[in-house]
Amino acid sequence: MLEALRNATGGIIAKLFIGLLVMSFAVWGIADIFTGGSGNSLAKVGNTEISQLEFQRVFRLEMRALSQRLGRNIDLNQARAVGLDREVLSRLVGQATLDTHISDLGLKLSNQAIADSIANNPAFKDGTGKFNRSQFQAVLFQNGISEDAYVESERNSLLRGQIGRIVETGIKPPDILLNTLYNYQSEKRQVTYFTVPAAAAGTTGEPTEAEVSSYYDLNKAEFKAPEYRKIAVLSLQPKDVADTIEITEQDLTQAYKQREKQFDRLEKREVLQITFSTKQEAEKARTGLTTFEDFKALAKERGLADGDLTLGTLEKSEIIDTKIAEAAFSLPENKISDPVEGSVSTAILYVKSLISGGKIPFDDVREKLKSTLALERAQDEILTFHDSIEDERAGGAMLSEIAKKLSLKAILIEAIDKSGNDRSGIKIAELPASPELLQQTFSGEVGVEIAPIETAAGGYIWLEIEKIIPSTERPLSEAKTAVVESWKAKKRQEKLSAFSKTLIERVKSGESFLKVASSIGQKVDQSKELDRFASDDNISRAGIAKIFVTDRDEIISAPATQPDKQVILKVAEINTPAYESTSADAKALDQYMKTSLSQSLMIHYETALRQNVGVEVNQRAWAQVTGEAGADSPGHTHGPGTSPLHPH
Repeated sequence: MLEALRNATGGIIAKLFIGLLVMSFAVWGIADIFTGGSGNSLAKVGNTEISQLEFQRVFRLEMRALSQRLGRNIDLNQARAVGLDREVLSRLVGQATLDTHISDLGLKLSNQAIADSIANNPAFKDGTGKFNRSQFQAVLFQNGISEDAYVESERNSLLRGQIGRIVETGIKPPDILLNTLYNYQSEKRQVTYFTVPAAAAGTTGEPTEAEVSSYYDLNKAEFKAPEYRKIAVLSLQPKDVADTIEITEQDLTQAYKQREKQFDRLEKREVLQITFSTKQEAEKARTGLTTFEDFKALAKERGLADGDLTLGTLEKSEIIDTKIAEAAFSLPENKISDPVEGSVSTAILYVKSLISGGKIPFDDVREKLKSTLALERAQDEILTFHDSIEDERAGGAMLSEIAKKLSLKAILIEAIDKSGNDRSGIKIAELPASPELLQQTFSGEVGVEIAPIETAAGGYIWLEIEKIIPSTERPLSEAKTAVVESWKAKKRQEKLSAFSKTLIERVKSGESFLKVASSIGQKVDQSKELDRFASDDNISRAGIAKIFVTDRDEIISAPATQPDKQVILKVAEINTPAYESTSADAKALDQYMKTSLSQSLMIHYETALRQNVGVEVNQRAWAQVTGEAGADSPGHTHGPGTSPLHPH
């Protein structure tokens, strides 16, 4: 088909949207469009069918893309957990809806337009910028799409793009909207402020038993025990396996010979230098220098301490200035050099000591070499273990059973929370250090196999979720310490807020801002210029938000960035730049709003189209391609006038 297009147009071909070429404006819910269904079609939009193969191809591409973004491979269950399967289906349904509409309108596209579009994408071009057919075929193969199917999808994509451009043509955001948004984004304010620590408001004292009980009854949810999970973990790391591997003397001597270049020791020298601004100054200072004592006397005369003289004991390559390095390693030990013109300055050098190069003796590297060999062999053994463990899991074996069979150690943790603590709030020391392990523990489900987690050291961690222990209310006797601390924290905040109000009233009554701050031992500061999205070392984000709803010279209190502190603020400056429609920021805002409005219009347009053409999904086919036991609701067919898809 590509050759036919080429012959018809006389052009060269290249352009690719990797994956499905779609105009994706939103994700619609699909729970209410499942039907019992039969046959190989996954979904039907009007007279347009979406095949199971097409869904699987696009779904695999999206899984691959998501894995790359996350930096780890995700499996089918994880993809379904984040709704990727339904997002892909919704996207395909949206595409098919527009394709049906395009067919009804009788829109066509010339072969020339398709060929030109394909020709302008660098995805198929070689280093010379020309179309490369081999590269074209390779990219299509990697994405699991035939040449004919690709050309047809390109045709449909271009037609959909035309519909999109028609919808967005003439969209002009109102000036009053742009002006308002510009002012909102660009406005900047400065405040004068001082910090009020909780200690300045006085102490809170201890609560009575009645106060503790009452506070607990009113805030039971705050003191609930967190959700725990019972898990089994099998960790297999190179260092663990390395300890079990025997390295013989023959292994060591053979490895030493094979890797002899690794044990070459380069010469090192302890180099001292005195630097000068000019060569003439250095030559004058060099006159009369013969001994190390002369060298030290010159350094002292120039105000240099011993630490200022030495470059260190370095290999030649470790001296940054190559001219200095060359001179230092040409100089005999305990000798003073003539002035050396370096890249930055001129220096007189002295080689205080040197360590000769040569081969590092076998005995000096024996233990390190033994550890290296053991770790290398451990990597191979881990891969063997990995395959054996995965085979056992595929057969339905539990981690505890697998560990026993393979003489490994599985860890059973009766209860762990999201922070990696046990029921006592203590970190579980035996838990392998892996943030991903905790994340998987609380995103997985009982009985659902979780892919092994690869570690930076080259090992693996296997995880099984055996039980989910829901969050429960803790009795007062168990939660009392936390209740008392929470009560005190609340009282401190109440007292601090009341005290801050008295300080504000003092300023409003005529006392100077500086005097009020000084009365509690605080200084007055001026903030930097803040916008609505700024952060500050002392003023919290909530405080910055309050600043932008406060009039100039008005005095308010707000939370500080540190707990148990507030800030007393006075808005000193309000700067709202004038809206200039020709400025770069204004143009960017205008384009952003045009895009947002056109997307919104396209969502409503496509939703209306779906209602007219009708959409249905084959429940049995959906279960087959996703592994889902069944669709959300056994459904019915939606015809014209129904609402099969709802934006959310």
